[in-house]
Amino acid sequence: MDNQELILNAEPVPETSGVSNKRSRSCSSSSTTSSSSGSSSSSNIKRKRSRRHRRKKNKRDRHIEQMDKLLKEVGELRKHIFTSNNFEVNSNNNDYNSVCSEISGDLYDNHNLTDERCTESEYQKSGYDFTFDIVTKLKEPSVPKTSEKFLKMLSDVQRLGCSSWSEIRYAETQKLYNHSPGFIDLETNEEVKMYDTMRYLKYADKSYAALTYCILKQKESLQDNIRNLILWAKTTDINFDNLSHKVEELFQKGDFNKISSDLLQLVCGHRAESIEMRRESITSQVKDPALKASLNRIPPSNTYIFDSEPFTTVLEKAGGIRKTLLLCARLFRYWVSCIGGEKGI
Repeated sequence: MDNQELILNAEPVPETSGVSNKRSRSCSSSSTTSSSSGSSSSSNIKRKRSRRHRRKKNKRDRHIEQMDKLLKEVGELRKHIFTSNNFEVNSNNNDYNSVCSEISGDLYDNHNLTDERCTESEYQKSGYDFTFDIVTKLKEPSVPKTSEKFLKMLSDVQRLGCSSWSEIRYAETQKLYNHSPGFIDLETNEEVKMYDTMRYLKYADKSYAALTYCILKQKESLQDNIRNLILWAKTTDINFDNLSHKVEELFQKGDFNKISSDLLQLVCGHRAESIEMRRESITSQVKDPALKASLNRIPPSNTYIFDSEPFTTVLEKAGGIRKTLLLCARLFRYWVSCIGGEKGI
């Protein structure tokens, strides 16, 4: 019993001093480190914010200061501009010599000059007349208007307005200027001949080739004639009579005149053929043979493929365009069928 009481009354044995000291030091050091790191980071953030705030504030202050300075200068400048014409600048007063030391006084050298503009009445009294005129232009036509001179020349060579307009032919003349190779219609390669679906263009190719040859011949003839005229003038005592005779010999009786006439024959002949084909595409739709013959007798004019006045008269006598042309009658019946009339053409 005595031993048990001694054991129960015995005080607990404390830990060794070394272990307890180590724990206390580690806890204190960790708390110190965390507190110091936290305080240092927060202080850095505060310093950065403070510097940023100061920079923004300084920048705003500079802008405000510059704006105040600019407004002040503008105000002073307006005072000088709107000063009366009789106001004289006091050269001893620095406030009027310049608004600001940074602004040159050259801006104000002539600010007191009087208005020297002349009034209307004074200008009229001077006897001098000056007007500043401005004009507008009309839109130019897409095709310029032909002069009467060239219209007459066209009527003479193309026979427009005459019954013989379709008798201008070119085939025989074209034979003189088709030469092979080059100045003739080009052949299609054997390998692709079966794919040449536009063989009708060979006739146009042949015609253009002849025209090209004719133009080159005309140029060569003109060049030779001018050279001959220059050489002749070098060795001849020129007067009006012999010069006229020489020009007539070279340009009116020589090859140049013939080539020029052939060129015009080719062009006018091809144009007459194209006009005739266009007319035929229309008259082929006419039902009455007699009416068709009447229309064919109407020559083309300078404006239309059928001279407008006789053409309109013939159509009116025949009952109008709808009764005259087959195509128009068919189109009319088709239109009636589409809106509920007859069906079919």
